[in-house]
Amino acid sequence: MGNCTACETEARGNNGAGKVNTLYTERSYTMYNVSTLNPQQFSVILNFRTFDENSLLFLAQEISNPCAFISLVLKNGQLDFQMRHNDNITIVSIPVKKKYNDGKVNNINIALQYRNNKQNYDLTVNDLSFNRDRNLFRMNVFRIRQSRYFVGGVSPEFNRSCIPVNTTSFVGFLNHRSEKNLRAVVSYNTFPQNVEVRIYVAWL
Repeated sequence: MGNCTACETEARGNNGAGKVNTLYTERSYTMYNVSTLNPQQFSVILNFRTFDENSLLFLAQEISNPCAFISLVLKNGQLDFQMRHNDNITIVSIPVKKKYNDGKVNNINIALQYRNNKQNYDLTVNDLSFNRDRNLFRMNVFRIRQSRYFVGGVSPEFNRSCIPVNTTSFVGFLNHRSEKNLRAVVSYNTFPQNVEVRIYVAWL
């Protein structure tokens, strides 16, 4: 895989890593305005701590083609990244065979870059990095600007009909950042908390 400019940009600007101070509870979610993102190069940064076994950390779904999506979930405490492109055929999966639901702070960077008919995928979890690439026609690149973009859960009207992803809301502390400082359109049932708040409060 070639150099990922989005990864380098985020690494330089990642001053907030480790600060996990927004509490997500049952049925929580945040939806963002993504009109400023570049579909050929964008990244997502998440910081979380939880004891949750199975829940959603991040999901983006094309509005006109709900079968095209990007997701990151906890599955039996392990991380699982999946992406299906706009052709409804190209599927990429990056499972991380390590448990992260131990109440410790975890830092994640998802970086996607499209160049010269090749899509690069980079998933960094703390000090581990996982890379994939696929040949892809430009017309099939995921249309991030024309998608619904969720963190920590999804809205009640979310179309689950052709997405094989667990959309159970995350329970724990979770922060989201991106290089474009995306604006939250909806934030439901989330609670800003002082970083010193004990994590067991999320499971009371």
